Amino acid sequence: MEYLFVLAGGFSLLFSFILFFNKSKKTQHWIFAVLSFLVSISCYYVFLLYKKDGQYYEAYFSEINYAIPLLYGVLLWFYTRALTKDKLRMKWLDLLHFFPFVFFLGFLSYPLLTGIESNAPENLGYPLIKLIINPVYIFLILFTLKKHREKLLNEFSYIDHMHHYWLNWITYGALALWIVACVGNFYNWVNSANTNLLGDYFLTSFLAAFLFILAYVGFNRTQIFNSITIPYTTTNKLEDEKNDKAEDSEVELRQQFEELMRIMKEEKPYLDPKLSLNKLAETFNSSTTRLSFLINHIAKQNFYEFINTFRIKEVKSRMEDEEFANYSILGIAEESGFNSKASFNRIFKNQLGITPSEYLKSKRN
Repeated sequence: MEYLFVLAGGFSLLFSFILFFNKSKKTQHWIFAVLSFLVSISCYYVFLLYKKDGQYYEAYFSEINYAIPLLYGVLLWFYTRALTKDKLRMKWLDLLHFFPFVFFLGFLSYPLLTGIESNAPENLGYPLIKLIINPVYIFLILFTLKKHREKLLNEFSYIDHMHHYWLNWITYGALALWIVACVGNFYNWVNSANTNLLGDYFLTSFLAAFLFILAYVGFNRTQIFNSITIPYTTTNKLEDEKNDKAEDSEVELRQQFEELMRIMKEEKPYLDPKLSLNKLAETFNSSTTRLSFLINHIAKQNFYEFINTFRIKEVKSRMEDEEFANYSILGIAEESGFNSKASFNRIFKNQLGITPSEYLKSKRN
């Protein structure tokens, strides 16, 4: 059983090594590498506790491990900020987020440094860690991801390989870990027997399974370990302000939207799988702010929905065209601008209520 702790720590160490030696040396990679390394240290410590039947203690090393969980939420939040912004700009006030860790570590280490015996229980910091500090950061992260997703949907026609997918896995996994920890902590409170190791066993077992899944998602479903950046929209602010202040009538707005629809139908920019608001604005000879307003106001859609509606129409048209009779469904989807099978299937079913294969079968019948 103790090797579950080794397994969880091994996965964490693997993440850490991959990111420490990543050629891009991006800020987010360093942050996640440190976070993974701290998780591996905690797993190693619990492994030693398990081997010694809960009687293991090493001065300073034990104190550090009691305090380390206070860093998980902080580092995950900084990691999220680094991934969802063009560039993470650290301020002096950001250092205050590390104060609970420093304070708690100092509190635990004070008896060792001064020689004064402390009667504080060894697990004094656990309720603070599990029930107060980390969930605050988890919900901050969820709020940040919500805003990030809204930004992606208004600027890109493809989002499956963006960082929000990876961050969702990590954040909801962290939330599940917190819940497991709370349940284990509550179980310990209501039972008089020493069950700390049992709680650690279940928590680390869940962590081992989660890290295995995370490794699969990271290597097979995302590009998170590569040197990639999100090409956020860059616009001329003066031009945007000028367009924002222009008070066009409803008739003028609809004329502009009709011109946009003409471009979409004749030039078919949506066939570009990496089409963004910025690219379409250049084709439309408009600012991104004005273009986004037209789509939101007239079509009542965000950019992601607007573009993929045209792609679905293109897929339907090609499915009914004899010229594409020998194409697979995925081949038609790729030719129509989709770069992800998962997103194509999801969008198709959301719009038509049936899967692409069911639609094709009905047409052939």
